[in-house]
Amino acid sequence: EVEPIHKYLEPRSYHVVLYAKDEYNCIDTIGADIIIKDISTFYLPNAIMPYRKNINNNFHIYGVNIDSDNFEMRIFDRWGKEIFYTRDINQGWDGTYNGEIVPQGVYSYIIKFITKTDGIKHSILGRIAVIH
Repeated sequence: EVEPIHKYLEPRSYHVVLYAKDEYNCIDTIGADIIIKDISTFYLPNAIMPYRKNINNNFHIYGVNIDSDNFEMRIFDRWGKEIFYTRDINQGWDGTYNGEIVPQGVYSYIIKFITKTDGIKHSILGRIAVIH
C-alpha cells in the first residue's frame, strides 16, 4: 500500500514494522514500539426537548472512562437557583423542577468528574437550552 493505515483497537504496547520497497526492488524496514493508551471522552448536548418522547428529552453526559463514583451534576435556572442535583452518572435531567417542566430558556450546569484513565479532575461549566 502507498499509505498504509491500521487501527489499533486494544490499549496496549505494539511493535510496528514498516516494510518498504523502491522501484529497484530494494527492501528496507523500520520498526518502532508504540503504546496505545485508553482514552476518556465525553460529550454534552446543548439542547433538550422535554415534551418529546425518547428523543433529546434528557440531559446527561455521554462518555467513556468516567469514574461514576466521582461524578456530580448540578443544573441552575437563570437566577442561579439550583433546580437539579445528582451524583448518579446514569440519571440525567429531564427538564423538570418539582415535577413540572421548566419554562423554555437557557439553563446553566456544572458537571464534575474524574477520568479513570488519567485521574484528571474535570469541572465543566456550560449552558443547556430547553426547547418546547
